[in-house]
Amino acid sequence: MCAGGVLVERERRLELKVGLFVVLCLSVLVASLLVLGNEQNLFERNYVLQANFYDIAGLRSGAAVRLAGLDVGLVTAITFPDDLTDRQVNVRLRVAQRFQNRIREDSMATIAGQGLLGDKFVSLQQGSPSLPPLQDGDLLRSVDPVELTSYLDDVPGIMKNVRSISEQIDKMLKGEEGERAGKTVREMLSSVRNILQEVEEGRGVIHELVYNKRSGRQLRDAIASIQSSTDSLSALLLAVREGDGALHNLIYEDKVSALLASLQSTAEDIDIVVKEIQTGNGLIHDLVYTDEGQSLLANLTDASADIRDLVAGVKRGEGTLGGLIVDPTLYQDAKTLLGRAERSKILKAWVRETIRRNEREQGISEGGQTAQ
Repeated sequence: MCAGGVLVERERRLELKVGLFVVLCLSVLVASLLVLGNEQNLFERNYVLQANFYDIAGLRSGAAVRLAGLDVGLVTAITFPDDLTDRQVNVRLRVAQRFQNRIREDSMATIAGQGLLGDKFVSLQQGSPSLPPLQDGDLLRSVDPVELTSYLDDVPGIMKNVRSISEQIDKMLKGEEGERAGKTVREMLSSVRNILQEVEEGRGVIHELVYNKRSGRQLRDAIASIQSSTDSLSALLLAVREGDGALHNLIYEDKVSALLASLQSTAEDIDIVVKEIQTGNGLIHDLVYTDEGQSLLANLTDASADIRDLVAGVKRGEGTLGGLIVDPTLYQDAKTLLGRAERSKILKAWVRETIRRNEREQGISEGGQTAQ
């Protein structure tokens, strides 16, 4: 009885250990699946893109796909096309769909490496927001990678050129040619030293620019002023080119030919008038080319001077007209006299009688002339 109970207890412990082991294995398996699923985007929606390269530089299936340095997918397949004349390699990419909005028609795909000897991956460049995003199965624009080995292939030729140049320099520095070259170099260094000393201790423009802060500021202000003038000139030229003013029409419009034709016609008319003045018999010709014209101009000048003197005298109040204009008392006296004359009956009768007498005399005179 005791032996049977011990046996049962052992079996239970064994079953418990086996159960714990199975649970632990299942936990590890689930955790591994979750990790791998997160790395390979197995538990989210994906879409496929393609890219073609002439050289994939050792890229392998399963390599990462990165967008601006962020892992967004994997390389699922690398194949040659069925057409033998097509020498590009087709690379299929599985990309998480949540990044689709950032991969546009102008996005670029290239192959990069993690360091000099690291694994290769496909690097994607974000596209322009103004272009539509790529859809499932679309082809990416691609740029073939530049491998370091392509530069290493050129190293032997570069080293050969360096060796040849060093041999030529060694020959130049030996013998008389080397002495002349050394002397030339020493003279050149001496000249450079003198120039630098003059710049440091002299009073020239370069010294002022290097050591005088005020001159430096003035130079910056001058450059800024030139830049401002250049900007203003550019704005002016832009306004002339795109505006609708007279200068734009003069330079860019077809109206220029009509304007030039009108100017040409006007110039021809002026030329005809000038020739008529030179060879004709009109007043302008006499004024310009004959003595009578000079005499007429002299008379006009004298008359103008007399009128100027007369007007000046009137302004000063000289003479009857000047007094009437300048002296207000004469005007008042004349007004009073006329008023009194208008009120005088005797004067009115005398004026009427004088008018009738003049009319009778005029009638007699006209009758005598008719009789004759």
